[in-house]
Amino acid sequence: MAILIEDKSLITFAEQSDIFIHHLRTRKRNPLKESSLAVYKSYSANWIAPLIGDKPLAEFTPVAMRDFVAKLSVSLGPKSVNEVVSLTKSIVGSVRDEQGVQVFRTSFDSEFIDLPVVKHADQKTPIFSANQIENMISDSNATYRCLYALAASSGLRISELLSIRTKDDGVSTVFDPSGRIHVRQTLWRGKPQAPKTSAATRTVEILRPVAEMLRAFIGNRIGYVFGNGNGRPIDVSSARDQLEKQVGSGCFHAFRRFRTTTLRKAHCNEAVLRFWLGHAGIKSISDIYDRTAFDESFRREECDRIGLGFELPR
Repeated sequence: MAILIEDKSLITFAEQSDIFIHHLRTRKRNPLKESSLAVYKSYSANWIAPLIGDKPLAEFTPVAMRDFVAKLSVSLGPKSVNEVVSLTKSIVGSVRDEQGVQVFRTSFDSEFIDLPVVKHADQKTPIFSANQIENMISDSNATYRCLYALAASSGLRISELLSIRTKDDGVSTVFDPSGRIHVRQTLWRGKPQAPKTSAATRTVEILRPVAEMLRAFIGNRIGYVFGNGNGRPIDVSSARDQLEKQVGSGCFHAFRRFRTTTLRKAHCNEAVLRFWLGHAGIKSISDIYDRTAFDESFRREECDRIGLGFELPR
């Protein structure tokens, strides 16, 4: 990614940040999705530009990075600080000469810049209990009753759940009446986009009672399964607000954690578990050779054996 500025020592963070983010969007090799670009733009606009935007990259030393980290740590948690710093490093490293050689090769040692350690045990990771899920389903209208039941029994992300359509066009995420969800798209700000990763494109088996509930709910509906009546899907923020009203938490990932925990407790085949959750999880050559997760009959057996992990209210 060459930049048309003769004296590259004059390039500032504000200038290179715009160039870098534009490149991520337009490059032919793995262009970044709009949802990820929005996060990068937010980091750039809210933290990089105000704090170091006018600073030339050539003058951004490890000491300057350490000061930057200290300022970020006043307002952000360790995970967010690490993400902003990671983007900052990428911006510095993105400046290349006409031969594609990196111009600024500054090394930012995590210990020296005092980058906070992300302790996953300290992260907020809410999970619903079986009793909570049963109560949510019982106390909800038809739309959210089905949404909650499917979220808890499939482990699908909220962006995947709301993208499900009633008819199969070969492109969209769709509910298969046989008891499967074919995940091919997700929603971002109401618009369909490709899944987060290639592993997220998958087929997820669901229990027959939930499939029957969905079939009855869908009836003659056309378009999105969880639509708002005007041909559009329910907005993610609306779904989170509804969940917040019911249980005090709008985190749909709590359903995903519940399903993962249910699968683990039942000793679900690891390859199938990763497949259903949309995680690549390749750790060795044997993982590449293993085709267990692509055996539909075996996945159905695992699905039926493990069950819901909660009682589906009548």
